[in-house]
Amino acid sequence: MLAFHVSLSANRASIEAHGLDSRRATTRPYANDGDDPYEPGNYLHLDRTTAFSMAQSLTEMDVYAVDCDGLALRDDPQHSGVSARTDPADPIAPERLTLLCSTDENGEFDDHVDDPEAWTPQTA
Repeated sequence: MLAFHVSLSANRASIEAHGLDSRRATTRPYANDGDDPYEPGNYLHLDRTTAFSMAQSLTEMDVYAVDCDGLALRDDPQHSGVSARTDPADPIAPERLTLLCSTDENGEFDDHVDDPEAWTPQTA
């Protein structure tokens, strides 16, 4: 299963080194004044359209494809059926991630792979 993660571009070096590990997170672009309704964990969009829309609505964001095969995903009660999350104790290894694109300060996309809207994993 392929899912998508959106993160601040400022987190890229940490994500490339450590993968997605919610225990390391220091910023959450969707938190509101300390009253964060989201449970701890790595949040994943189940379809690329939602991920790309979120990235474009914010600035300086990265969109990653995430190989979810074998991961235990939980439904996201805030967005049931649209997103899922992992347990905070289960980081997602960097090898499972592919940076597809980023948005700049104007919300314009900068592609990191050919045609990120149609990207699928290459199989051997």
